[in-house]
Amino acid sequence: MTSNLSTSLRKVTFALKSGDAVHVLGETSENSSVQNWYGVVKRDVDVCANESFEIEYLSPKPPQNIVYEFEGVVYDCPVESIVQHVPVDEKKGAQYAWIELGFRMLNGSQMVRDDEEGDVPVGDAEFEIYSSDDDNELCEDEMKDFVVNDEDAPKFTFAEGDFARETHACVRAFEQWKPDRDSALSSVKEQITQMAANAAKNDDEKQFQAGQSALPYTRPPI
Repeated sequence: MTSNLSTSLRKVTFALKSGDAVHVLGETSENSSVQNWYGVVKRDVDVCANESFEIEYLSPKPPQNIVYEFEGVVYDCPVESIVQHVPVDEKKGAQYAWIELGFRMLNGSQMVRDDEEGDVPVGDAEFEIYSSDDDNELCEDEMKDFVVNDEDAPKFTFAEGDFARETHACVRAFEQWKPDRDSALSSVKEQITQMAANAAKNDDEKQFQAGQSALPYTRPPI
């Protein structure tokens, strides 16, 4: 079985990246029985050009053996022993890779089995798993009393008053704001700008139907 796995791996070109999660088959030192082991890749390697890769194993922490943690020791592991390789998406977080191998991350170095039925520690919030369905349902529940269909909304008009002037000033400042091109803030600005452009396009049609010109949405009166 191990030989077949190795052959299938070498039919394609793929790389193990440092930080990726892997499930491997290994032999115990006591009786040479085959066991399932899990670990993190410690160095980038092309499996088509290398017979082994560096791994740091995940082991249960005594005495309860409920919490797993990385051993802190790096070993060479044969590429042919890989059962499953899950690349880590740095934007989403390592927890989304490890959950595919059956582990829920508590923090950057400790985990528990996802099917663990005993009492487990509370993990750091930043390592929680969120699905797109959870996000959509939460958003829909929170916004259901505020969302109005585009066709039912009146055409846009500029508000007046102190608060309106402050808001209009913020809109103008936002238009002048130039975050670093490769930063997360730049991505946020692009998303907001696109949303504003879509809203302006919808409102332009209503203004036209009312016989009025489009408004300078990004240059409100202050």
